[in-house]
Amino acid sequence: MGTNYKKELAEYFYREQGLSVEEICKRVKISRGTLYRWIKEGNWQKTKLSRELSAMQLADELRWHIHEIQKKARQENRPLNATEIDSISKLLATIEKLNPKITWAANIIEGLEKFHSFLKSRYPELAREIIDPMMQFISEVGDVK
Repeated sequence: MGTNYKKELAEYFYREQGLSVEEICKRVKISRGTLYRWIKEGNWQKTKLSRELSAMQLADELRWHIHEIQKKARQENRPLNATEIDSISKLLATIEKLNPKITWAANIIEGLEKFHSFLKSRYPELAREIIDPMMQFISEVGDVK
């Protein structure tokens, strides 16, 4: 994993996920000193505390609105109309603009975390078996970026 990718990932875990320093260091494979230096240099603590509603939460809210638009059309057994398509387009564009720090890597991680939670609730054995390959995948994807 490259340094920029690790820093971006650490910032995502710190600011968006609220993970502990120990957990971030373990997941990103960095020292505590490195993480504390990045937090100080990037002023992550201040920006973390100043947010009442994170970009991820806002994006989730917008995704919910998209889901509701689609659900209504399905319930009425009809395709989306032009107004609904336009609304969905605007909502998606807003999600993308919310926070440029929310990159494709963060979206991959979020998706994998949701999938892992799903597995844990239904297939706990499989969830335990898949965690290491998931983390390896995240590391390898970071190197490709």
